[in-house]
Amino acid sequence: MMRGPLPLSALVGLALAVALAVGLVLGWAWTKSARDWAAYLEGANRAGVALYAVVVEPGLPAPQGLTVTALPPGSAPPLGQALRETRFSILSPRSGAPGERQGLRLEVVITAEGPVPPVAQLEQAGGNPAEQLGRVLRAMARQCSDALIHARADGGPWLRIEGAQVWSCAAVPPDRRLAITLAAFAAFALALGALANARAALERVGAAMAERFGGADTEIPLDGPRELRALAMAANDMTARARESLSERAQILAGISHDLGTPTTRMRLRAALIADPELRARFEHDIAQMAGMIDAVLVHTREQMALEAAIPVSVLSLVQSVADDFADTGASVQLLPPVSLQASDGSTVFSGGKRRRGAGLQAADQRMLAFCRPKALRRAVENLVENALKYGRRAQIELEADAQTLTIRVRDHGGGRMRAADMADLVAPFARGPNAAQSPGSGMGLAIVEGIARQHGGSLRHDDWAEGIVATLTIRRAGDALRGP
Repeated sequence: MMRGPLPLSALVGLALAVALAVGLVLGWAWTKSARDWAAYLEGANRAGVALYAVVVEPGLPAPQGLTVTALPPGSAPPLGQALRETRFSILSPRSGAPGERQGLRLEVVITAEGPVPPVAQLEQAGGNPAEQLGRVLRAMARQCSDALIHARADGGPWLRIEGAQVWSCAAVPPDRRLAITLAAFAAFALALGALANARAALERVGAAMAERFGGADTEIPLDGPRELRALAMAANDMTARARESLSERAQILAGISHDLGTPTTRMRLRAALIADPELRARFEHDIAQMAGMIDAVLVHTREQMALEAAIPVSVLSLVQSVADDFADTGASVQLLPPVSLQASDGSTVFSGGKRRRGAGLQAADQRMLAFCRPKALRRAVENLVENALKYGRRAQIELEADAQTLTIRVRDHGGGRMRAADMADLVAPFARGPNAAQSPGSGMGLAIVEGIARQHGGSLRHDDWAEGIVATLTIRRAGDALRGP
């Protein structure tokens, strides 16, 4: 049983649970904060209503949270230079409620170091004096004031009223909405991040599997949820067994090739004793074809195993050396000047990630580096050139490169004797064209080229042009998919 990473179903369930919990917690936090604030303001209002009776009758006990102290007779509320004050009066209507003193005048002075409440608007709100005083304390609580109140009724002694527990900033209920919101969204972001990581892991594994089954040596990463890791492990095991099978096949073919060496040599010696020149030539051709077929199959199998290490290679130099080697044998092979391309982001694979908007990739001045297997790539180019010479009079090689891919085109000049549609059938092993029957070869050339192209994350394509067929070999310049075991 696999342990460690959570299964994908658990990740989805966790994300849904976190989303639900985030919604519930945020709703609770905002509702509780609103209720606490409303209760805080209502408490200040009740304290103000109760304070009216204390001011009218100084001997009554002060409301909870307020401290009432009488100033000495003849004293006035102090006013320092750093204090601000507001004064207003509350007059009880003559037609008041039963038991209420008629025409009572209540003087109130509010002093504070900061802004004082806008009591002028409260005076216009109407209501009995107790309600008006309640609205004053409510406004002070809403403003989170450090104010001090002095009040007296009908010219009586001034009373000093302190209420830090009612209207100061310390009395304001804590508002944890921001902290709870941030924490909730952080948890939600973590859940989304887990799903995003699972999706990214799925994309990485999918890309690695596509490259691996396409012929590359990409090791499929054991990444992501449990099911994805199990799938990647099974795919790695399957490709490992396929590699072992190819290795066994290569060993068998190598043994056959070695064992056939002695009888082949004897057959060549005996063929030399045949008096008829035409019969001797045919016999020697059959022997060479048989040996070539075995060697071609062995090469194809080794290429599928991708035993060669991938390194940064100057493809321009490699293709130039192939063209020079063919030219030395008298073949008409020409390497055309590389095409100047415009990179999509102004940077190349080996430019260190520097972006230069609008900068062109002058291919003729570049080595056209690519991370590849040089021997395999050289064999692929040689096979394409040999095919071009086999089906046409001469071959032309073109190179193009951008930031991601490198393209090698080989044009033949066969005069249209074969079409690109015919070449699709010749990619299969041991398939040969009708005009190549008298030429040496085993029909494995294009199959080897196609395998090498897949190993390099690319493809092989044939197209028609005015004078024949152009074979296009495309490979990836970045070689993460080529780093074999």
